[in-house]
Amino acid sequence: MNSLISFLAEYCKAHLLQEKIFIVPSYQLGHQIGEVLTSKGHSWVNLHFVTLPSLAQETAGVELSTRGVRQISKAASLFMLDNIFRNLKEEGKLDYFRELEASSGVVKAIHRSLFALRMAGLESKDLSAESFIKKNKGEEVILFLKKYEEELKRRKLIDLPGLYSLAIEKAKNIHHDEKKTYLCLQDVTLSRIEVEFLKKIAGENLVLVPQDPVYGLKKPRRFLKIKEEIAALSSKVRNDKGGPKPEPSSDLERAAWLFSPKDAPPPFKDKTLELFSAIGPTNECREILRRIISENLLLDNVEIIHPAGDTYPSLFYVLSSKTNLKVTYAEGLALGFTSPGKVFNGLTDWMENNFLVSHLCRLIEGGNL
Repeated sequence: MNSLISFLAEYCKAHLLQEKIFIVPSYQLGHQIGEVLTSKGHSWVNLHFVTLPSLAQETAGVELSTRGVRQISKAASLFMLDNIFRNLKEEGKLDYFRELEASSGVVKAIHRSLFALRMAGLESKDLSAESFIKKNKGEEVILFLKKYEEELKRRKLIDLPGLYSLAIEKAKNIHHDEKKTYLCLQDVTLSRIEVEFLKKIAGENLVLVPQDPVYGLKKPRRFLKIKEEIAALSSKVRNDKGGPKPEPSSDLERAAWLFSPKDAPPPFKDKTLELFSAIGPTNECREILRRIISENLLLDNVEIIHPAGDTYPSLFYVLSSKTNLKVTYAEGLALGFTSPGKVFNGLTDWMENNFLVSHLCRLIEGGNL
């Protein structure tokens, strides 16, 4: 059993009736942790899984409703920044970014920069153009940020960094209940504003949940810095320094020595971890499905982790359709696989080919209309 599950099992048993708020990166991960605890026969009464954004929404929700402000999505904020970029360019207020077109890549790059600044708790008034290598670039970044802030205020909108800032303000008036404990993974990357919110909402009722070590690989400095800041807040942090290294009980648990194979314990050969090679993504997906079918694995117990992009989900969709396997996708499917997407592609294809009757007939016969 890994460190995270064993710690949670012990902690839930020792604090059975105490309310425990476990802050996780996603609800999906929280659901998986709950399933593992249940499958191992451990009770997790009063253990609730939340994300930091949802906790901020809960903290500042009443204030947002009172002010008549609603939260803006990432896609909507990108669209808003795109309009700001185009307007500033048309008005001739850009010098450094003057030659750039308002493409999705450019807007996304600027959006990432502005988002990082806001997640660090910085506003346009906090920045100085002198801090940038190129002063005119700094001036325009500050201008983008200022216009973005003004547009949010004008439309009565709030983005995620703004939500955290408001939640921090409201959390100052929250009385910390000693009977409520907040748990957080010890190896987690948090921005400056997220750390501040966690400090305000949890106070000293914070417990860091240990995770399995990775041998032969140094932790990024940002992990250590955040861990030290959060650990300084809590008197209930479990000390994971020193002591004997945990002994693995399966080949899967030997994965902790992936970057230090010379020091790894001997293999168990229990088939909990197997490697295979295949030529191309299609053959990789086929082999995975072959193994699932041949070993009669329950699909509810199978999770496939793949590189970013639509390649693997698309392949699994096509192959699972042929084998009648019921597969779900955490990030959804590409639009082209859905009925509305097929209709859209069919209509555009029909128009691009001078409205040929054959293309329209093919669209109607497809059964998606």
